[in-house]
Amino acid sequence: MSVSVDANVLVYASNEADPVYEPALELVERLAAGPGLVYLFWPVLVEYLRIVTHAAILPRPLSARDAVGNVDSLLAQPTCGHPASSTASGTSFERRGPTVPAATTSATCTWSP
Repeated sequence: MSVSVDANVLVYASNEADPVYEPALELVERLAAGPGLVYLFWPVLVEYLRIVTHAAILPRPLSARDAVGNVDSLLAQPTCGHPASSTASGTSFERRGPTVPAATTSATCTWSP
């Protein structure tokens, strides 16, 4: 079985102030442990990075380095991955931080018929 995770689940699992932090973190950890595959689409990851680093959205936003580290940790799991490459990159996000616009989410999608 394979699953895809919404950006909100990743945000909840990173925001200790959220009432659903613990169940969200447990879910992400359980899914990442396998045995099923977890697809992490670039638009979801970019949206996660944009939200968790934005001071107007979270009471205690993560640094860009910590947020990218969370994504890298997930992608390092043998059961987690992205189904296609794109132009999104953590290095670019670390330079720009939360100024990455929501429209970037659309720009990172590529269509391959």
